Amino acid sequence: MLMAMKIAFATASINAAIRTGDARLLDKSVKSLEQAFARLPEGHNQFPYVAAALAIAVRERYERRGDPADLERALDLVWSAANATPPDHRQYGWIQSELARTLTMHGGPTGQRTMLDEAVVAGRRSVGDLKLRGRDLAVRHTVLAIALNARHNLTGDDEDLAESTEHMRVAMGGSLRSAHDRATVAANNALSRLVAYDRFGRAAELDAAIESLNTIVSRPDDGYRQRLIDLSYALRRRHYFPVVAPTSMPQSTPDAARPVMAHSIRLKTRPL
Repeated sequence: MLMAMKIAFATASINAAIRTGDARLLDKSVKSLEQAFARLPEGHNQFPYVAAALAIAVRERYERRGDPADLERALDLVWSAANATPPDHRQYGWIQSELARTLTMHGGPTGQRTMLDEAVVAGRRSVGDLKLRGRDLAVRHTVLAIALNARHNLTGDDEDLAESTEHMRVAMGGSLRSAHDRATVAANNALSRLVAYDRFGRAAELDAAIESLNTIVSRPDDGYRQRLIDLSYALRRRHYFPVVAPTSMPQSTPDAARPVMAHSIRLKTRPL
């Protein structure tokens, strides 16, 4: 009972730390989960959940502080959770999604194709549940879209780009109660559409990006400045379309640089 209470408190602390940006609360949740994890044998029924929750906490700390050791630790933990979770496990889809997210975060910036391939496979497994609804549907399809887009950025595979855009379309159809979740999914949809526009030059992609960004551009959070940059970029593209091709559009300022679908705007997935 004490162990269960400690785990519940730690995972609640992760959610609160993510929501509020409280670094001390995040450190406290990492410490509590580390203690719980150290006491769990690998065959324990709580092992996959605790390993994945700890991976999320350590990965969040990496995103804030940039220590590569935290990202390596998160990847080891989420792999441990995935290896201990068979397809019929009730947390299988969630853990596969967290595996995809962590692999993309590691493999995208370093250009590791094998890691991105594994991220896409895990992402596809996570969306295989036909009963997915609401937040789970939006989160998992967005994670898969980010993995596909990261691989497209590395390989130039147009099929990955097309599939990424389709998964963001599905994610936009998810029912999201949290304004933060809605903003994050819409921002990732906009970035996916901008990348697709840059590749194919279709005005419809640009219009969809502008529509998504217009719904969230005024939200005052840590992604506010980036959304203004992306909206400015999209509007400039739209102004010049179709007078010049996408690749020849004037780039007068650094803010007009081609956005990349990355984790600068990231989904905060609850451990539960």
